[in-house]
Amino acid sequence: MKSLKFVFMVVLCILISIVGCDKSTTGSEVDDELANAYAQEGFNLLNQTILDIEEIPEDPQSGDDIFPELVYDEIKSLFEQALEVNPENAMANLGMGILEIASVNYDEELWDLISDFDDEFGDTRIFNGQFSLLMKIPRWYMIYLNNSLRDNTISLARIQNYIDSNVLPKLNTSLIHLDYAINLSDDNPIIINTGEELVELDNGEIYVFRASLYSVMAAMKMATLYDMDMFDENGTYDWINELSFEDDGDVAYYNYNSGTQTLYLEYHFDGYVAAESLGFHILKYNLENRPEFLQYRTGNTPASIQDDLENLLVDLQNAVDYISNEGDNQDDDIIKFEYIVEFNEEIGGINPGGPNFTQGWETIDDIIDWAQQLLDGEYTFEEDDVTITVNLSASFNPGLQDLKDYFPYHQWLPEDEWVNCELDWEYEWYNGGGSYGFWFEDDWVVIENVEYVHESYYDYWFDPVEFLDGPGGNVIDPDDEFLYFPDYTLNGLFPYMTREDWEDILFGG
Repeated sequence: MKSLKFVFMVVLCILISIVGCDKSTTGSEVDDELANAYAQEGFNLLNQTILDIEEIPEDPQSGDDIFPELVYDEIKSLFEQALEVNPENAMANLGMGILEIASVNYDEELWDLISDFDDEFGDTRIFNGQFSLLMKIPRWYMIYLNNSLRDNTISLARIQNYIDSNVLPKLNTSLIHLDYAINLSDDNPIIINTGEELVELDNGEIYVFRASLYSVMAAMKMATLYDMDMFDENGTYDWINELSFEDDGDVAYYNYNSGTQTLYLEYHFDGYVAAESLGFHILKYNLENRPEFLQYRTGNTPASIQDDLENLLVDLQNAVDYISNEGDNQDDDIIKFEYIVEFNEEIGGINPGGPNFTQGWETIDDIIDWAQQLLDGEYTFEEDDVTITVNLSASFNPGLQDLKDYFPYHQWLPEDEWVNCELDWEYEWYNGGGSYGFWFEDDWVVIENVEYVHESYYDYWFDPVEFLDGPGGNVIDPDDEFLYFPDYTLNGLFPYMTREDWEDILFGG
């Protein structure tokens, strides 16, 4: 079966084996030959770069940039030279589109930032994971809504700033060039020489590739939709320089009783207290003093995300229609009509015990129609004993313009009450009257005539917020009771949900 993931990777064979030429004859014959020569050289270098990257053994500690900027600039320069000769050269436009996506795919800094925030991403990349990336981004905001008042983090804002400056510009450039490339006609395809055979790349393949790009763009725009900056009172990030995470384990306090010859040692495991206190102080400041915090960032709206998702489905449908209706010999096509036939056969054979919403699927067209239903309005899922209605269109209009409006009911404690300490365990043991040494404030201290050593271990925990059962209500224990929210429908995203419904789904009643 040729799944969508397989189809995407088939198109990417361009990156692995392209050594062919574009049959385009736009402009003068000489100019087109020169443009093709530059574009071909760019593809060859891009191909070799990808092959070299895939052969690099994984070493996350190396710190090496596996897609160096100098290499990226060299490849881009070749495609740009081709476009200077012929701006409508199909191979050069396609090459630019693929280059930008490849450079994002192998951007180690981006994926390290994402993994720091959500370690479930693991080795996720765009290639082979573009649709799962789209599905996972909304989870980031659920993580934030659920944990921001308990587990402060600044990494989402760091991801956003990086996406704005390094990712979205490349994706937008890629889209512009793919729009050019997709204007190829049946009489003007790109012919690829794989070294073993000639294959044809036409609109069907480019539609699939552009659909994947729309998926990535929607995901990245979701990730940057809200203002997640964590500024200090001076409007800067200087506070990060004050963060200090001390190692635990050394003696924090000691006392020697010469009468009983007993040495009392106290270990305080509070190494993260200062950092947590500062982090939550900054979070509290932003929540209370920056109205734009957790609102749509300036110039951002969910409408653009909705457009990308709509375009994604249109391109997938266009790809299916184009490939299904091709009248020429398809022996040299990368994505053949038989792949769609095989895919449809497997869809029609979905296990009757599978999810209910898949039971009406017979063809890939049915899946696209189903996804369109999800975007257009309410859709009810009924699985086992769970029924839940989702209205994705509500997330675009009116949307959740201010996430603060959907936080659980809570109240901040005075800052001098945020840190809690308790004796975890203690132990006394016989030292036989000899000397005893230990580290204290970076010095090695030795006490003589120690008959007994009494050790006490103190643990610390951090509670800056109390959760309530309503506005101005009673304090609850979030470990024992589901949090109370002002709107369980999330402004119509889950139009009929109540607190009891969520408890049933999350905790089984």
